Amino acid sequence: MESYEKLTDKYAAVLAFYPELKADIDRVIEERDRKVEEREEILDMVVHEFRAPVQIVIGFANLLSKKNIDEHTKTMVIGKIQRGATQLMDLSDLLSLEGSSKEALQKNAEQINLEQMIREHALLYDDYIKEHKIGLIFKYDKLEYHNPIQVYANRGVMCAMMGTLLGNCMTYAPEGSNINQGIRITQDESLRSSLELILENETEGVKMREAHGMGRGRGFRFVKKILTTLGGKLETYESAQIPKDYDVVENFGYRDGKNPKQESDVFGVRVAIPMSELSEPSEQPTKE
Repeated sequence: MESYEKLTDKYAAVLAFYPELKADIDRVIEERDRKVEEREEILDMVVHEFRAPVQIVIGFANLLSKKNIDEHTKTMVIGKIQRGATQLMDLSDLLSLEGSSKEALQKNAEQINLEQMIREHALLYDDYIKEHKIGLIFKYDKLEYHNPIQVYANRGVMCAMMGTLLGNCMTYAPEGSNINQGIRITQDESLRSSLELILENETEGVKMREAHGMGRGRGFRFVKKILTTLGGKLETYESAQIPKDYDVVENFGYRDGKNPKQESDVFGVRVAIPMSELSEPSEQPTKE
């Protein structure tokens, strides 16, 4: 048997190490609890966010099965089903990511024409903007070296992010609103290029509080997490900031011949992502 002195020395060494060991254990427990809490929060959000588009698809699919609906109604119903299905795909794209690391977000990257992606999203809301008399304007620049505007990224990530932002804007747009969507490549004072995406909801002040929901709606937390991981940023604002000097303007929305009122209020969302995160590895600057 070990002597009392040796046992005392051994336990003394263990006790001396205990605070550091306890701190490590506490960190592990805290990290585990944080992950459990985050997972539960995500599951709650998923259940909530999936419910609405699922109800849209099921409800209008049942309506479509009726034999006595006219062609106009059938076209409208098909559009709503397509929009609900697209919302489900957007959420599915986000949930299918293997984590939120930069490597996961950039997995299976490919060249993407963002102008085409925006048009496809806009067409899904064709019946909705007519029904709610919403003006939808798409503005973009035709730079020599970005013609059309393209990025190298995971298509599911970009589609989910851009579709979520437009979907939120549409969902919370009061009837008669004007929505301006702008996209272009910008440069800061250090000549660093960024992809800039802006969505502004312009409406009369009495209705503007409804538009604020676009900053809290479907999948918004996922979008912010994606942007943070890619070194991007997202901001909301309440004054017209969308630039007036875009090269190209396309009208997707309903217009009644009236121009937006000068006194209209604005709620906007601006997203910026460094182009260094949206370019092929061979195109990125190398460190000397």
